[in-house]
Amino acid sequence: MASVDQLPSGLWHVRVRRKGYPAQRKSFARKEDAEAWARRAEGDLDRGQWTDRASGETITLHALLVDYMREVAPLKRGAEVEIIRLRSLQRDPISSYSLLAISPAVVARWRDARLAGGAQGSTVNRELNLVSAVINWGIKERMIALPGNPVASVRRPAAGKARDRRFEPGEEQRLLEALGDRAGEVKGAKRAGAYRVGTRNPWMRPLVQLAIETAMRQGELIALRWENVDLTARTARLPDTKNGEARTVPLSSRAVAVLDGLQRGAESKGGIDGQVFPITAQ
Repeated sequence: MASVDQLPSGLWHVRVRRKGYPAQRKSFARKEDAEAWARRAEGDLDRGQWTDRASGETITLHALLVDYMREVAPLKRGAEVEIIRLRSLQRDPISSYSLLAISPAVVARWRDARLAGGAQGSTVNRELNLVSAVINWGIKERMIALPGNPVASVRRPAAGKARDRRFEPGEEQRLLEALGDRAGEVKGAKRAGAYRVGTRNPWMRPLVQLAIETAMRQGELIALRWENVDLTARTARLPDTKNGEARTVPLSSRAVAVLDGLQRGAESKGGIDGQVFPITAQ
């Protein structure tokens, strides 16, 4: 049985009660909306299709993103990059929607806004995949009652053409020079050496050099460990790659020289155990 009453605040409050089911309650600004919701709720009960939608109405996408970032993302390969994407989504206006309010139309408008704002199709596809995974996790693991995953029926944008650009003459040299920490040109003897240009992270230049020589991914370079580097055989073993299969990367003479310099530096500081580049993606 459904009852619709007006509260002192002016809102219309609905209560739907049926023996054997928990009472359902919701408030609306208009009486017509309250009565329509009551009819739908009673119809679901009559058909035996009742579900508790309270969690879907009260839990926002932001809250689910936070839980997913805390409980799921750290256990995945490439956790650091995924956490960065999750934090970016938490700042997006779509995260303020309740889960039940995120319809395919809402997702489609968000997709179009991201593309219009300059995001590449491949970037938007990754974001859609992540939002879809988070919502699926909420449905399966948190038992949040939703009519379905709204991302599933949304058309994906074209990923765009693969990049095949190579360095123009002089570009590599300018890039490597920009990665070196050095004193900038200033006026006055007192400030000489105080103004620095480039990067003060000593690992950036050799990391970029190795990336150029091997075409290894960022995550593969950061995860590279000394026990998997064989300078004699001129190879680097990657036991855990993006596609889940191990592979061996041949090392050019320049790559060997870069790694040899890093190895000598590590040995002079007490050993070469652990990561080749003791830094994170952040």
